[in-house]
Amino acid sequence: MRRLAFPFATVRRGVPPPRTPLDEKEARAAMNAAVLLQCVGMLMMLMFTNGVLLLYFSALDLSVEKVVFYLSLPRLLQAVATVPGAWYCTSHGKKRIGHLGRMLMGIGGGCLVAGGFVGDWRREACIALGVTLCGVGEAMFASGWFALLDGIVPPAMRGRFFGRLRFSWQLVGFAVTAVCSLWLTDRSPLVVFYGILAVGIFGVFASGTLYSLRIPEIEEEEPGREGPMATLLRVLRAPGYLPFCAYVFLVTTFTATLPAIFGLLERNALGMGDRTVVWLGNFGMLGCVLGFYLGGLAVDRWGTKVVFLAAHFGYALTLVLFLLRGLVPVATPVWLGALHALFGLVFASSSVAISAEMLALAPPGNKPLATSVCWSLFQGGTAICGMLGAGLLKSGMLRDSWRFGGLDLSAYDGILLIAAALVALLTVTLGLVPSVIGRAESAP
Repeated sequence: MRRLAFPFATVRRGVPPPRTPLDEKEARAAMNAAVLLQCVGMLMMLMFTNGVLLLYFSALDLSVEKVVFYLSLPRLLQAVATVPGAWYCTSHGKKRIGHLGRMLMGIGGGCLVAGGFVGDWRREACIALGVTLCGVGEAMFASGWFALLDGIVPPAMRGRFFGRLRFSWQLVGFAVTAVCSLWLTDRSPLVVFYGILAVGIFGVFASGTLYSLRIPEIEEEEPGREGPMATLLRVLRAPGYLPFCAYVFLVTTFTATLPAIFGLLERNALGMGDRTVVWLGNFGMLGCVLGFYLGGLAVDRWGTKVVFLAAHFGYALTLVLFLLRGLVPVATPVWLGALHALFGLVFASSSVAISAEMLALAPPGNKPLATSVCWSLFQGGTAICGMLGAGLLKSGMLRDSWRFGGLDLSAYDGILLIAAALVALLTVTLGLVPSVIGRAESAP
C-alpha cells in the first residue's frame, strides 16, 4: 500500500525518498482534487483582481495611488518570497510549507476586515499587514504547488489540465462574485464588504482538508549538499529556461494589472457605481473562464508559440478598443463589458501557455525551486506593472483630462495607450528567445 506524504511528514536527510508513480485512476482522482482545491481556496486572492478589494479600499478613503499600490503589493511579495519558500520545501516538504501559506492567507484576510473597524494609522496598518500576509502566504503555497502537480499530471495532458483547472476556479469565482455583487449598491456600506471577504477567508481554511488528504506528494525532494545560491545557479543554467523566464517577466510587466486600471477608470473617470464596476470585472472573469478552456486546447494542439503570438496582438487590440469607447454606437457599459471579457480571454490563454511551458522547460532535480524562479518573475512583472501605474498617476505626468482625435480621455487612458504600444513592440521578444519557440513547436 502506497504511503502518502501528509502535511507534517518530515524528510530524512541523506535518505532518498520513495518515488511511486500514480496509476491512471489515482492520477485522475488527484487531478480532480487539485481542481476542487483551487475552486474553494483561491477566492481570497481573487478579490485582489475582480474589483472587490479595489472598491473596499476606496470605501476606506484610501487614495488612488495607495489603492493601486496595495493591489499590486501581493505580487511583489510573491516575487520575493516564492524562491525562499521553494528552498524550504526541499527540507520541510512541499505540503507543510503550503499549509503554512494557507494559514497566513486566512489570517491576512482577517486583518483586511479588521481594518474597517479602526481608524487613523491603525486602519492602514491593518490593511498593510493583511495584504502582506496574503502575499507571503500565497507565495509559500505556490512555491511547491507546481512541483506537486508535476508528479500528478501526465505531460501529454498538461495543457488541458491547466486549462480545466483555471477554467473551473474562475467559473466558481465568477459565480460567487456575481452573487456577492447583488449586495452592492452605487456606494456600498462596509458591512457588505465584510461579508464578501468572509467568504474568501472561509474558502482558504476549508480547502486545507483537500490539501491534506487528497493531494499526494509523489516526489519528495531530497535535501542536497549544495547551498541555496549554488542550487539556484544550477537551475538558471538549464537550457532555455532563463530566457523563457525573462520573456514572462517582460510580458507581465506591461499587462498583468491593467484590469485594476480599468476599474479605476470606470469608477473615477466615468462615474460608474460599485455594482457596475464589479459586474464589469465579472465579465473579465467570464472571459478568463473561456480563455482557460480554449487556451488549454490550443496549447496541446498547436503549441505555446501560437498562443503567445496571438496574446500579444490580443492585448494591443483590446487596449486600443478600450480607448475608442466614445466612438462606438454601443452603450458604454456593454462595450466595456465585452472588452473586459476579451482581455480576460487573452490573459487566461497566455497564462495556460506559460504554465505548460514552464513545466516543460524546468530542469529536473529541484522542481519547487525551478518552477518558483519563473513564478517569481511572473509575479514580479505583475507587481511592477501596478507600481508603474501608481507612479504615473502620482507623478502628475499624465493629464487628468485630454483629447485625442475627438476622444475625451483621462490619465488612466494614458496608461492604457502606453501599455498598448509597449506590448505590441514586445512581440519581437518571441524572436529573441528561439529556445522557447522551438520547445513550443514540439509541445504535445
